Amino acid sequence: LLERYDVGDGWADPFAGKSNLCAHTNDMNDDMPASSHLDAVEFIKGFASNSLDGIVLDPPYSLHQSQVTYQGYGERRVIALTPVYDNAARAVRNGGHIISFGFGSNGVSKKRGAEIVEVLLVAHGGHHNDTIVTVERMNQHVSE
Repeated sequence: LLERYDVGDGWADPFAGKSNLCAHTNDMNDDMPASSHLDAVEFIKGFASNSLDGIVLDPPYSLHQSQVTYQGYGERRVIALTPVYDNAARAVRNGGHIISFGFGSNGVSKKRGAEIVEVLLVAHGGHHNDTIVTVERMNQHVSE
């Protein structure tokens, strides 16, 4: 799926962890090999409007995962994803894509100018929750 959408140059990943698929990577954990270590919102705010081909959003999927993943990062921990979605929609150019991973398929949403073009369900088997991958295309940007 990520290859089909040419994830790489011109893409950003605000929750990269160990991933280096995107040209611009970020993770609050200073031990991760990301190019920056900022709060996800601050990272995305650093990009001009309509400047990215796409964003991969693979944050912790629940409050529990967020607490485990970013324990000890205090104020730099993202709890609410609304400002992440707001800034992602602003930063991705018309025709660009936002690929969201999580337990739900809501993604960035139509109200921010995004249209769902694909949903992928990844089954992990056993007693593990599925991962829902939502691909959205930015069609129009809402007023900033």
